[in-house]
Amino acid sequence: MISVSSFMARIRQPLTEGWGYIWGKYGQVWTEAEQKRSTRDMTVRYGKKWIGKRVCDCSGLIRYAYTQNGLEINHSSQAQWESHCSRKGKLENGFRADGEELKIGTAMFQETVGKPGHMHHVGVYAGSGRVIEAMGTINGVTHSNTGDGWTHWGELKQVDYTGWEGLEEKTVETVKKGSKGISVMQLQEDLSILGYSGLLIDGVAGTDTVQAIKAFQRDHGLEADGIAGVLTWAAIEDALKVRKGEPAETEQDALDRALQALDEAREAILLAMGKAGR
Repeated sequence: MISVSSFMARIRQPLTEGWGYIWGKYGQVWTEAEQKRSTRDMTVRYGKKWIGKRVCDCSGLIRYAYTQNGLEINHSSQAQWESHCSRKGKLENGFRADGEELKIGTAMFQETVGKPGHMHHVGVYAGSGRVIEAMGTINGVTHSNTGDGWTHWGELKQVDYTGWEGLEEKTVETVKKGSKGISVMQLQEDLSILGYSGLLIDGVAGTDTVQAIKAFQRDHGLEADGIAGVLTWAAIEDALKVRKGEPAETEQDALDRALQALDEAREAILLAMGKAGR
C-alpha cells in the first residue's frame, strides 16, 4: 500500500518540476534521438519543446507515482479504471454524484462521448477543486478544474487514503543553502524534532542545515542533494506523523525495510529491462 501523502508527493513532483507530455512515457527524459524517430503527429509537431525534460502521459503520471513507491499499475487509463479502483462512480458538475466528498488522491477520468464505460483520459484530484493531469503534448503536466470534462472518479486500490483531509494542495517553498525565512525556520524545527540535533533555529539555511537535510534524505531513501523540495517536505511530514503515533523501529522493522528496498531495486531493474507488465 502507498500512503496518500507519499502518492501525492510523487503526483505533485512532475507539476512542480514542469514535466512535459509524451505518449507512452512515465518519467523518462525525452531525448533528441527519440524526437527524431517519433511518428505520432502531436509528438512530431510539439515534442521538441520537451527535449531534455522528464515526460509522461496521463496514465503514466499515475504509473510513475506507483513505481516510485515500489508498486506497479497498468499503463492505460481504461485499465486503471477497470482494474485498479476499489470504489468508483460518476461526477456531476465536478462533484461526486453520490454526494460524498472527493478525497485527495482520487483518480479522475474522462469518458469518451458515445462510448459508455470507455475512459480515454485520467488525472488525480489534488484538492481545492483542482486536478493534476498530463494534459497533452502542448501543455505537459498542469492543473485543470474538476468541472473541466471530468466524468468519473475512482479511489485507487493500492492507495491508503487515511489522512487525506490534511493534504490540501499548498505551495512548497524549496529550501537550499542560503535560503532565509519562515520556511527555513520550520524546516529546522522539524528536523530537530526528528532527531537531527545541533541545528540553530534561526531561519537561515547554512552549512549545518544543509548537512541535516542531506542526513535526513539519506535516512529516507531520497537523493542526498541538501535541497528540501516537494519530496523531502513530504517525507518530513510522514516522519513527523510516525513519530507522533507509532513506536520506534524494531530490528525486525529494519530488516523488513531493507527487504522492501531490495524488492524496489529489483522492480526498477525489471522495468529498465522491459520485463515488468504494463
